Amino acid sequence: MLTLLALAAPASAQDYVVDIGEEITIDVGGGWNRTHPAEDGWHFLFSAGGDYNHAPMGDDFSWDDQQRRLLTGFTNLQDHAITKCPDGSWLHAASATIDVVDDSAYVWRYDADFNVLASATIEEQVEERKHNDLVVACTQEFTAVGFTSRDLRGGELFRYDRDLNLLGTTALDQAPTVSGTAFLRDNTNGGLIHAGFELGSEDTDFKITRYDGDVGFVDQLLLDVTPAGQRCYWSQGFLRIGDFYAVAHVCRDDSAGWAGDTGDVWLQILDADFNVLESHQVTHNTLPEGGMRPFLARKGEILLMSYDKQVRPRMHEITLDLVAFGLAEGDDSGLVVTDDTGAGKDDGGGGGRCGGCTSGPRGGMFWGLLGLVALSRRGRRTPRA
Repeated sequence: MLTLLALAAPASAQDYVVDIGEEITIDVGGGWNRTHPAEDGWHFLFSAGGDYNHAPMGDDFSWDDQQRRLLTGFTNLQDHAITKCPDGSWLHAASATIDVVDDSAYVWRYDADFNVLASATIEEQVEERKHNDLVVACTQEFTAVGFTSRDLRGGELFRYDRDLNLLGTTALDQAPTVSGTAFLRDNTNGGLIHAGFELGSEDTDFKITRYDGDVGFVDQLLLDVTPAGQRCYWSQGFLRIGDFYAVAHVCRDDSAGWAGDTGDVWLQILDADFNVLESHQVTHNTLPEGGMRPFLARKGEILLMSYDKQVRPRMHEITLDLVAFGLAEGDDSGLVVTDDTGAGKDDGGGGGRCGGCTSGPRGGMFWGLLGLVALSRRGRRTPRA
């Protein structure tokens, strides 16, 4: 197949990431920590007790456990994915085990206040798919949940209408392992952009795969972002910032002795053509305990990277230079999802300092060697035949 070469963009004279704050530990047991911007702080979501939990969180990351809500009424849910839809509602999917590990999955749609609008059983007791590390997409065109097969190859998209009636399933042609990845809307064609790594393979490329509105394969760009001697995975943080993208994922040396699937979390800033502009190692964990399941959300100049470590939600407050992203200060808050820029007009909100939480050793802004090398490397784009 014909391969096109996409040259990396020239080095910017301006840093996109200004500062990476200390690790923040939220004092609650739980996993699948997902934090989204709210008008008066943040939406704090996490799994505990076999259900998914929501609580309001302040700009200083303080929260009151008495305000915690259980969202589904289930007691056996395991892995979770949740995203905000363009109309302000929410799409949530979760996996469960009935007979065989990860053999079942369910989906919910909530209103803006996390009240259930609709729910559906995706599959129960279906062994051929791994329903863990599932992926959701909610755009003007798509309400969808993605899974991968038991052999970790490729993926399948379950497409729904707004009331969660199943419209059909579609195999994702040429996609890497779908588990533990992310989707965004492709604003050029109304389709989807998938960002992920191949699991269980010697292939270390980070793959950006584009699909059209019928989920037909358009092209794929391969990026070299993996540090030498390491393996990267869990690219669950994928966020559009103006005409740029931010990606968070985990990397590790498999021979180093990390516990479970943990490692260190990295952040890349990409331009509109997916050229790597900056690369940062955000966490510097001490073996054997590392982080897992990273996620990204933005409010004003604050990019909040959330992840799990030792069954505790963790966060890093990352300060961006909005001017470098082509956004004037106060011009774009990241609060409202739209089809054009992934964000709405500013409400004056912004991140605060840590209150009611604990801080670990400072992560520090790290200009990784990858970022310098990536500026002179090429991406390999494979177009549709």
